[in-house]
Amino acid sequence: MKKICYMLSGLLIIAFSACKKDLLDSKPLSQYSDATVWKDSTLVKLYVSNIYRGMPSEYESASSFDALSNYTDESTDNRTFVASYTYNTNTNNATNAPFNSLWNAYYVQIRNCNVFLDNIGSLNASAGLKNRFTGEVRFLRALYYHYLYNYFGRFPILTKTLNTTDNLYIPRGSNTECINFITAELQAASDMLPKSYTGNDRGRATKGAALALMCRTYLYGGQWQKAADAATAVMQLNLYSLYPDYQSMFYTANEYNSEVILDKEYLALSSTNQSTSFDNSTLPPNYTGRSSGAINPNGALVDAYEMKDGTTFDWNNPVHKADPYANRDPRFDASIVHDGTVLYGLPVNMFVGSTANPATRPSATGYYIRKGLDPTYDPNQTLNFSGQNFIMIRYAEVLLNYAEAQYNLGNIEEARTYVNKVRARTSVNMPAIPAISFTMDKLRHERFVELAFEGLRLWDINRWKIGPQTRGAASLTGVTIGGTLAGPHTYTPVAVNAQRQFADKMNLFPIPYTEIIKYPASTPLVQNTGWEQ
Repeated sequence: MKKICYMLSGLLIIAFSACKKDLLDSKPLSQYSDATVWKDSTLVKLYVSNIYRGMPSEYESASSFDALSNYTDESTDNRTFVASYTYNTNTNNATNAPFNSLWNAYYVQIRNCNVFLDNIGSLNASAGLKNRFTGEVRFLRALYYHYLYNYFGRFPILTKTLNTTDNLYIPRGSNTECINFITAELQAASDMLPKSYTGNDRGRATKGAALALMCRTYLYGGQWQKAADAATAVMQLNLYSLYPDYQSMFYTANEYNSEVILDKEYLALSSTNQSTSFDNSTLPPNYTGRSSGAINPNGALVDAYEMKDGTTFDWNNPVHKADPYANRDPRFDASIVHDGTVLYGLPVNMFVGSTANPATRPSATGYYIRKGLDPTYDPNQTLNFSGQNFIMIRYAEVLLNYAEAQYNLGNIEEARTYVNKVRARTSVNMPAIPAISFTMDKLRHERFVELAFEGLRLWDINRWKIGPQTRGAASLTGVTIGGTLAGPHTYTPVAVNAQRQFADKMNLFPIPYTEIIKYPASTPLVQNTGWEQ
């Protein structure tokens, strides 16, 4: 879908006003009336493609490439001016919270979906094509509502295009209503969507994507049997498998591999296309001269990667402390840049004052992110942009979702079987967790290391209500590395003072105050608990 998705590149009018008739054009599309657009399948396809562009991504942020992982115990940013740093100190309010813009951005896309659904009947095309387009748009509408629910909780459910004569003050639905609406849309979409695409249509929503997002939504809503059933439906498609090599699964060269169920598309080396600055923003500063090293993995995550024999890493073990990065779970080296990592043919030296850990822009923790870095990226190129797709849903998540649902249903052995399937990936090959030691904590640990930096950890923390342990004052740690270029290096675990403070209200972000005050006192838009002002 990459070629199609970016043909519009600023020419498409995303939002509609109640009286606007000019819609979209590629030369420009304002030449066409609404009636013309909704009768032309090429223009309608372009319209649908543009709705994909608003899909969330860990590679994007509230400001200055501030990844979602920095709001969790996965990582921190070494810059104190970014939104995550301020938010993690519990000093924001509903006026200045970092994701305020997402409320409006997602509702703009939901409106685009509703406009489509109100007009698709006019399209002069085969029933099959109209059905597929409708399935895509109902999937996308459900996706945006899913992320509204993740960020803000309950939401007003809008299913048609609102005009100035309509009631604009729709209350928030209940938790049950919101979950039921999302999953009903996804069920309908799954019945309309194809199992796969070829050529430039790859990357569009599929039956598997709808079922997998349904599984995640049910899991987040605590509906265990329905989550397990949706995961089973994904598995029974027989379309997906664990990609053998964990590290290269995220490379541009392996886009659309056997594990990918849904991704967000990117194109490299063009500021006019939808590219990402992921590599440039996250590499150690000495590799580009521009990089801010914006994702510094937390020591808590680093230490969570087991030894290769399945035992726990322990800084109090003198063998581990002397060589802390040897003989670890292979996902560790695939995910973390540490002292001694080789990048672009050069070893990374992380001792204090080294080029990778300089006095200016140093790593806050002694680590940088490796997961998702593309080996084809040229740090010396003039433009800063990368093009690897961001995987939004992959098969390993579905297996872990299934395992968690089964555990909560009391089917412990079934849950253990599927966790061990993930650990048995060819390139990972970690020992199976024995029945005697398999607990919910083990299952959660597996999600922590397997899905690190994929934009899911915050939602896990919030739904498990483990914020005090994972996002509180003592949640960030790192390592101080002593020595010189010639070595040897010494390693000392340290606390990282990022002034983090957690409050229960932070399990949800506030509804933007600008939205709250739009509603009359007689029918208020109720704010999330703790964010009232």
